[in-house]
Amino acid sequence: MAVIATCGLLYELIAGTLASYLLGDSVTQFSTVIGVYLFSMGVGSWLSRYLGGPLLRWFIRLEILVGLVGGASAPLLFGLFAHVGSFRVLLYGLVGLLGTLVGLEIPLLLRILQGRLAFKELVARVFTFDYVGSLLAAVIFPLVLVPRLGLVRTALLFGALNVVVAGVSLLSFAETRPYRRRYLAAIGLALLALGRAWQAPSASSATPRARSFRIPLSTPKARPTSAWCSPATTGASCGCFSMVICSLAPPMSTATTRRWCIRRCKTGPAPAAS
Repeated sequence: MAVIATCGLLYELIAGTLASYLLGDSVTQFSTVIGVYLFSMGVGSWLSRYLGGPLLRWFIRLEILVGLVGGASAPLLFGLFAHVGSFRVLLYGLVGLLGTLVGLEIPLLLRILQGRLAFKELVARVFTFDYVGSLLAAVIFPLVLVPRLGLVRTALLFGALNVVVAGVSLLSFAETRPYRRRYLAAIGLALLALGRAWQAPSASSATPRARSFRIPLSTPKARPTSAWCSPATTGASCGCFSMVICSLAPPMSTATTRRWCIRRCKTGPAPAAS
């Protein structure tokens, strides 16, 4: 349960951080992303009433789907940012879909376990692990995951964890035996797809500690473009759409560079360094 809660909150944090990087105005982006995500979780909880039949099978399908959608969220948004005219529609559509899927998890889990535990014990355990997992996600996301993995690989890692939860659930309950082999194949394919995405050059080049990484730029009066940031330029040719960008990589973490970024946000792009 804690793993599910950690993954769910991390997808929300990844979407909010990514939106603030690409669109600027971090207060607005985090507020709208969190609002859409929580509303979508409510929609997912309401829709769970219509799921019938073998609930454990629904839960396994759901975890595989959450892992694939959540894992692909960051690379998909980064990859399409420079190629779509209505990026916000794509962003909030993906956030809404992911929030709806995550909102289905706890109601399904409660219904699956209701015959195995007393109701008060069940509710206490589920929500305790849910809140503990949320705290864990809030702590490790800014302190460990983003500095060491970046947004793309963080999304892929926790997407794989959701798929692993599906595998553990499949092997832990005897009633899954009739369809166990079929779902194990689906889990293997999902993990393979996420692993291939992890190995892609674009995933490794998106980590904050990479030697040279590509950052999409966006200005209010122009379509998105791209520029190269590297230790050699120390941010001079990167532009600035968020002060956070300047503090992520070691070459751009000095107070002087942060002040330069704030000035660039106010005055517009300066000529690239020669």
